[in-house]
Amino acid sequence: MSGRTHALVPAGLASVVFQGDPLLTLTAALAGLAPDIDEPESVIGQRCWLLAWWIKYVFGHRTVSHSLVMVALVALLGFCVALPIPFIVAICVGVLVTIGMLIVRMQIEMGTLQNG
Repeated sequence: MSGRTHALVPAGLASVVFQGDPLLTLTAALAGLAPDIDEPESVIGQRCWLLAWWIKYVFGHRTVSHSLVMVALVALLGFCVALPIPFIVAICVGVLVTIGMLIVRMQIEMGTLQNG
């Protein structure tokens, strides 16, 4: 899944949920990139390359960064920088939607593999 998809789907959902609030839509788009922090070549991984490299080689790809642990960590980060509650909700929506998309993608790929 490309960085564009990681950002656009949560942004689209957030724009509907938050009636087009641009700041909350941007927040959800950025949070949608969070699960790719485990890939040094990703959009967010290139900007946080040391953290991306560490996560990939300690935990592997699509493990801890594609879990509810990441949702909790991103939400906690939001609390630490004292974001208002709607921003924290937007972040969680972004990460959860991305995880949901990955689950659907894995199901499609598993069906493709089983059907030959």
